[in-house]
Amino acid sequence: GFQRHNGASCCTGGGHIGDDSSHGGAGQNDQDSFGFNAMGMKHGYVRGELENVDHLGNVFHGHATWIRCWKDAGDGPEVPRAIPNNAEWGGHGSWNHVDGHTWKAHLADRAEGGSHRDEYEIWVWDAEGALVYSQTASDDLVITGGNFQIHPPNGGHPYLAGECAEAPGCP
Repeated sequence: GFQRHNGASCCTGGGHIGDDSSHGGAGQNDQDSFGFNAMGMKHGYVRGELENVDHLGNVFHGHATWIRCWKDAGDGPEVPRAIPNNAEWGGHGSWNHVDGHTWKAHLADRAEGGSHRDEYEIWVWDAEGALVYSQTASDDLVITGGNFQIHPPNGGHPYLAGECAEAPGCP
């Protein structure tokens, strides 16, 4: 079962990821900390930001220009009850304070905070299109803290996709 939506009203969240031995707590090697928001605006554009720190000396800061959401067969979302349980968004940003990068992030809103069931992935490409960083589900990472929310649309934040330039990560 897969229901595709043109966009999302809003997704927000933050937390940290690690491997099965992380036992919670951010700030250690291979335990990325992150925070984000992305939303379709009633005036026809997408805005938002994402910050990802890997605690190995690397930091990424991105500005969202597009977003899309869908419902898969998995659990979620819980409160607030939106239809989609997955969001993917991206745009342009800086890797270690160097501009000219593009990025894409994915989240699955499976449950409320504390359940360690939400999913988070990120990919960052340089100006030439080479992948410079990723943390993905294939890395066997688990949410060790935090929570994500995909919010239902409202008058100020409708379902809206935004624009994705020709770059790696565009849907």
